Amino acid sequence: MLFSVTDIAKSFGPHDVFSNLSFRVDEGQKIALVGENGVGKSTLLKCIAGIEEVDAGTIDIADGRRIAYLPQEISIEDSRTTKEYVQSSAQGQFEEHKVFALMDGFGLSQHVWVTPLQKLSGGQKSKVLFLRFLLEDADVYLLDEPTNNLDMKALLWLEAYLSQTKKSMLIISHDVYFLKRVANRVIELTGEDGISSSRGSYADYLERKDKHFLQQMQAYKEYRKKMTQLEKTSRSIQDKQKDIDTHETSDSDKYTSGFQKDRATSGMSQSQVLKKKMEQIEIVEKPFEEDVYEIEIQSKYLETDLSIRLKDVVAGYKHAHNKRGSLAIGPFSTTLTPGKRICIMGGNGEGKTTLIKTILGDLNPLEGTIDISENIIFGDLLQQQERAERSKTVIEFMMSETHCNEERARHILKKYHLPENIFYAKIEGLSSGTRARLLIACFAVLGVNTLVLDEPTNHLDIEGVRAIVQMLDSYKGIVIIISHNRWFLEQVRIDEYFSLKDGTLERIADIEKYITDAKAESAKMVKKIARLV
Repeated sequence: MLFSVTDIAKSFGPHDVFSNLSFRVDEGQKIALVGENGVGKSTLLKCIAGIEEVDAGTIDIADGRRIAYLPQEISIEDSRTTKEYVQSSAQGQFEEHKVFALMDGFGLSQHVWVTPLQKLSGGQKSKVLFLRFLLEDADVYLLDEPTNNLDMKALLWLEAYLSQTKKSMLIISHDVYFLKRVANRVIELTGEDGISSSRGSYADYLERKDKHFLQQMQAYKEYRKKMTQLEKTSRSIQDKQKDIDTHETSDSDKYTSGFQKDRATSGMSQSQVLKKKMEQIEIVEKPFEEDVYEIEIQSKYLETDLSIRLKDVVAGYKHAHNKRGSLAIGPFSTTLTPGKRICIMGGNGEGKTTLIKTILGDLNPLEGTIDISENIIFGDLLQQQERAERSKTVIEFMMSETHCNEERARHILKKYHLPENIFYAKIEGLSSGTRARLLIACFAVLGVNTLVLDEPTNHLDIEGVRAIVQMLDSYKGIVIIISHNRWFLEQVRIDEYFSLKDGTLERIADIEKYITDAKAESAKMVKKIARLV
């Protein structure tokens, strides 16, 4: 045994996050930690890591065993180089050739090793923190949404690496394919019911869960069929009893009256037997079904000549304007009109977000021209989340963004399934997923006709991702996507894929081949570091 959790409970004020949780983790177990939002998955990892204290119960870590924790929210503000930062961990110096093998897997060039962290992109910083995490001499990895901020090739490499390592781990992730490949056990937090454990892969867990749901639904249908028939029979008996009770008897028809009384007695007996039979039938509750909250954005001005035209655009920045140095992407030319959908892929630090900001008009192009129609209404899920005033309440934010009154704002929030208990909470206290849902509700009210989705699955729970997929199915505006989530990309229609590398944007002719080649490349990289696995 590596560690055990016994009857632990955790509350924040009056809110019980979880209670009476018990399980143990043994050597080689790679556990997918799953459950609905709010059941305490991230809080549980923090308790095991010692960041949060439990209110009751115990967490016992076997002697000499170490646990490493990778948080969901990653931030590094440090003037040291990558080398200095990585080597400052408790384990001291590392053999650089081993480090470089891991860096190759993450798609980090060797010059990053001697580059100050403050000059790296956000994605590169995330990879550096992940690099240090993997180099820790730990027995158990705790990973909270590890695939966030990773590009496709790095994600595929990480899948291959973690699936082969002997380390034990607990993983929270909304990436279905990642869990299917890595996990060999599933622990599901079930709210009030506590916890359930399932041996086998994540795919096995999903199959068993679907089968169990179908069995429960069939049992519920059979139960309702029996009860409906008995209720119908009961009503029939009661109706006959009423006819007898209301029948007026006469002295001249005593024989008939007596016969009817005998039937009444018989009817009452049947009713009692029927009632007893109904009471003896075991109640079967209807199994819980997750409701995918529906989003529909009716884009405005589609009847006008809407377009975004890029001609020989070079996006980026010069050294004097950015601490990370110069960057040039392009030249790139394209025309986006309603109904057109493009997806941009590429490694961290290649400039995907910079290109998007240039299209949005937040950055001026270094060369070329961008012509944006007057009636274009942008909805940028990432940037507008970053710009959201954290001091405002949810209601205040909705009112300021959509220019509606408080009553209308409450109606909109309810319509898009935002819980009433957050209406007067401040933006700063919301999870990134809840903030994303709030923005999507705003987009629907504003009639956004150009959606910019920069890694949308990083900021939404699985229900939110499904809602985005459903919304895109009927969305008629322009869509620009940056994503490396394979499940998400398979669910939505995309007209063109582009790969950004070394400042050049090239069209991906065959996305399946692109992914297959990336898998083959990641497999080769894992072989290079087989001695570390």
